[in-house]
Amino acid sequence: MRHRWVPILALASSASCIGFCNPAPSGPPPEDTCTGGSADGVDTIEVGPNVDPFVPYKDGDEPNFVLGGQGFAMLPIRIRVGGPNPPACLAQRTVVLDSRGYESGIDNDPRAAYPDGRYRTTGSGDHALYVVLGYGPSTPLELSVTVGGKAVIRTLGGLPPDDGGAPDGAGSDGGASEKDASAPDAAPSVDAAPDQLARD
Repeated sequence: MRHRWVPILALASSASCIGFCNPAPSGPPPEDTCTGGSADGVDTIEVGPNVDPFVPYKDGDEPNFVLGGQGFAMLPIRIRVGGPNPPACLAQRTVVLDSRGYESGIDNDPRAAYPDGRYRTTGSGDHALYVVLGYGPSTPLELSVTVGGKAVIRTLGGLPPDDGGAPDGAGSDGGASEKDASAPDAAPSVDAAPDQLARD
């Protein structure tokens, strides 16, 4: 399996937007978190980039990283949920696995979800969910979002391995799915993210 490593310093200084867009001045923007998060009333989950109106990610879409002033890469995302009465404060767990199947970033803070037609969607712009990545990102990567008993998984920046096998440490075959999170492979097990960026 080929890995595509994103050259952080080169892209940060480039005048064009390739991989990294709109560098943040320092760290993620203020978090759009809330208290009393709930997953009640959620039937469907979608995850997409930090754009408004919401557009769901598809397998193979390119992730739009941003670079914080302290040198940390971040992946800003939005979550959209549907159901009979989705909560205004969404209990969620987001995990990013790199191209080798290692955990690169995690966020499990409850997030404010705003009315969006028949859905509720987390904020955009500075109110997006910024997943801080512990080390330099590589693609393809696996992005998974779990809400209650459901999960959605997207493979971004490339296709799954041709042989259908997952890299060591990965929790799935890298394809997209929405499944019951009570299944053994629905949500990957994760460790604490590294404290600083590193490159092989």
